Amino acid sequence: MRFEFSNCLDSIRTFYALHCTTRRRHGLPPQPLRFFENVAWYVLAQGHGFVATVLWKDKPLAAGVFFHHGREAFYKFGASEYSSQQLRPNNILLWDAIKRCVDNGFDILHLGRTSLANEGLRRFKLGFGAREERIEYYKYHFVKQTFIRQIDHSATYFRLLFRCMPLPALRLAGEMLYPLKISRAPWLPGFSG
Repeated sequence: MRFEFSNCLDSIRTFYALHCTTRRRHGLPPQPLRFFENVAWYVLAQGHGFVATVLWKDKPLAAGVFFHHGREAFYKFGASEYSSQQLRPNNILLWDAIKRCVDNGFDILHLGRTSLANEGLRRFKLGFGAREERIEYYKYHFVKQTFIRQIDHSATYFRLLFRCMPLPALRLAGEMLYPLKISRAPWLPGFSG
């Protein structure tokens, strides 16, 4: 297996292909490609992150998008090829990303939010020494003039529909559900895509 770190647009596109199939497997539409292109333009090209990719015979098996600021790094997005899970590419990805973060002097690597209902992902992160902290979400209900607790919508009937959709239709659903207002910025220095 081979491991790559990059901050170029091609690495975002490689990640995105895995992201789409991962989101379908989880019953969720993917964010639009242009969202991740903006991540490449505004975050990665500015030196505030990287894409880590695990390859087997030049085939991408897993990829993750990491951000960093100051002495802290953040594992923001992860995706993988499900048919290759027996090779444990996600474990290799996170282990090598941890080593890179240590080598670059980061004190903390945040592994991101996880629904309490997602036992597998929680177990995966805990296996790397993560420390769980509970985060309660509240919304302010203007009609009732009070705060209400955010409901975990991680298990819904829509997931069944999204799992069955062909990838082009699922991407279109993502385009409609995650509208973007930021346009491309090819003028940013130090970035060629």
